Amino acid sequence: MTVSTNVLSRLRGEILKGEIAPGIKINVDRIRTSYGVSLSPLREALSQLVAERLVESDENRGFRAAPASRDNLQEIVWLRSSLEVMALERAIKLGDDAWEAEIVSTLHRLEKLSYIKDRNAAQANEDWEYWHRQFHTALIKACGAPLLVQFCNSLHDHADRYRRTYLKGNRQTRDSHEEHRDIAAAALKRDTAEACRLMTKHITRTGADILAAMPAD
Repeated sequence: MTVSTNVLSRLRGEILKGEIAPGIKINVDRIRTSYGVSLSPLREALSQLVAERLVESDENRGFRAAPASRDNLQEIVWLRSSLEVMALERAIKLGDDAWEAEIVSTLHRLEKLSYIKDRNAAQANEDWEYWHRQFHTALIKACGAPLLVQFCNSLHDHADRYRRTYLKGNRQTRDSHEEHRDIAAAALKRDTAEACRLMTKHITRTGADILAAMPAD
């Protein structure tokens, strides 16, 4: 991993976790010192995050994490439910045995985390986030449209930022494990209509949970 790639990954992580809250100015000097890097890779990372719409640039005021709003969240949920369901539909049609195996294995890893005791809570949460992303990606990656998968992953980033900022780890407000199991089961049965219905419900319910936790604009 190059210095620039590492800086980009770390800074994106701070934003997605809500450690740099929406709308907050990014202290370039603090990050440069903390990361132990020069200004060049940091500015390169910030430029990439501006392109991803996770950071906003103001020539006179520097950089800040993209602000959050209820309207923006609703747009993210609408786009994600549309595109991820589209990708899932194609993946069910085109997916092979390897696609099925990856769904099963990532779901197993995701669910297994709930039964491991005596672990550092912060690390356990990061592990859950990692396998949650891997599971959602596994469901759609066989769609045969890399650009569509890229769009879905970007929308997942934006949705995660809202979830991790406003739900603060309260991801078990409902039985998400059951929802994941049901989506996987329908996909593996090649029941396209049911899998897409469940995925839409899963995404929109998460959006509703976040909206309920957000302050009024």
